[in-house]
Amino acid sequence: MQRPGQPATPEQVIRDVVELVASTAVAVFPNAGMTVFYLPEPAGVRPALARRAAEYIEAHAAEPLTVAQIAAACEVGPRAVQIAFQRHYGQSPMAFLRAVRLRRAHQDLQRAGPGQTVAGTARRWGWAHAGRFARAYRETYGQDPGDTLRGAGLAGPSLSEDPTLH
Repeated sequence: MQRPGQPATPEQVIRDVVELVASTAVAVFPNAGMTVFYLPEPAGVRPALARRAAEYIEAHAAEPLTVAQIAAACEVGPRAVQIAFQRHYGQSPMAFLRAVRLRRAHQDLQRAGPGQTVAGTARRWGWAHAGRFARAYRETYGQDPGDTLRGAGLAGPSLSEDPTLH
């Protein structure tokens, strides 16, 4: 035990810092001990916020976006945007962004121009990993993105033929 007026030992300092970090983490970050009813929500999360954020995502889907950028555009905090999306769309803002990008890529593949590739289209719409794009595309549209591209009358290289993906 430390006596008043004596400097703390390194072990005491480490113990105090670990206790402070642990108690802060438990208080700040949601964990298994907390329930949805316990987590505080920002006051006034209305459907208009979710609509404004969705409009911003739609207008900027081709750009790199973060929840913080979306929130700043709506003049609220990131947590308010997350709660608004969960409440009004049943998904996170980033899941909504992925869906928008997938829809836009699908539209581009349907209206493909000469030289257009699946991989290039995926990259244009923010899908850095072609395999994840192809899997999400199949799950959503029931066919491979290359089939959509070929259906547009343009047989471009498939994902496996694109040398930039290897």
